[in-house]
Amino acid sequence: MTDKKFSDSYNKVISKHTIEDFLEFIYPFFHETNVMMYIVDGNTMQFVAVNHACEKFYGWNNKEFKSMHLQNINQQMISHQSQKKQRFYYEAQHILANGTIKDVNVFCNFIQLANSNCWYEIIYDNSYQKSLEAEIKTQYTFYESILWTLSHDIRSSVARILGLIELNYHGTPLNINWLMKQIQVSTHELDGNIHHLTYSISQMKKDKRPENSDNVRA
Repeated sequence: MTDKKFSDSYNKVISKHTIEDFLEFIYPFFHETNVMMYIVDGNTMQFVAVNHACEKFYGWNNKEFKSMHLQNINQQMISHQSQKKQRFYYEAQHILANGTIKDVNVFCNFIQLANSNCWYEIIYDNSYQKSLEAEIKTQYTFYESILWTLSHDIRSSVARILGLIELNYHGTPLNINWLMKQIQVSTHELDGNIHHLTYSISQMKKDKRPENSDNVRA
């Protein structure tokens, strides 16, 4: 039997039962799992049932939830009624009882019952992944800027040394002491840039942003 046929058969079976029958049937699994789940009325979007995992995560108890609507916790409310599919997924920001905003993934399943239509939703906290992605993006931008600057500094030092040598060979002969002094200065600059580059790469491997990076140059 395909998933669609199974789903259609399942929906036909539960459509003969009331919301009370359905809640009694799923009660053990619904409340004992650590996965956050809630059920909202398909028309009013008012909470019908919330499991213990949701109560713990959001900070409201079951009684408080039942006096609320999905709009009370969802910062980017989408129209469930406009969805053509009976199952869909979306990302959202949910607000907790203490005012904290959490990034979540929401998996929605439409349920048609004898006395009501509901949305059965499963929620996963995605805040850590979102914060990690933001941190990685920040680090990438920071190191990209460092490497771009250093690569140009290194090329500038090398170009200066080569230019002095080229000028001495193909132009007016330069004072050897002055020439060596200029090459020494440019070489020190090049060595400092390479040292800074090596340090930055070592910090990248540690996944740590360099502290006081401006003081690293030799």
